[in-house]
Amino acid sequence: MRFVLVTCFALLPAAGMAANADCAVLGDIVTSVALERAGGAEMNDAMIAVAESYTGDKERFVPAIPLLADWVYTLPEDQLTAEAGTAYQKACEAQ
Repeated sequence: MRFVLVTCFALLPAAGMAANADCAVLGDIVTSVALERAGGAEMNDAMIAVAESYTGDKERFVPAIPLLADWVYTLPEDQLTAEAGTAYQKACEAQ
């Protein structure tokens, strides 16, 4: 799990404001994957569905999706809500 978080944080720029924006996007990815899983999607299907919406400027976040999905698929089912993304974003911003 530490490896996943460290790898994801390595994708973030050092600037505070940009990092916070990146943390928000990563939190959105966690939320999207969690909701896909809650809807019964297998992990590969969830990753594909989420990745399809990350194009243009946000395409640089696609490599983080498998790492975040791997983490989301370890969460207990009762945590598969938007709160998972919010919690991830707060932890990211605290770094």
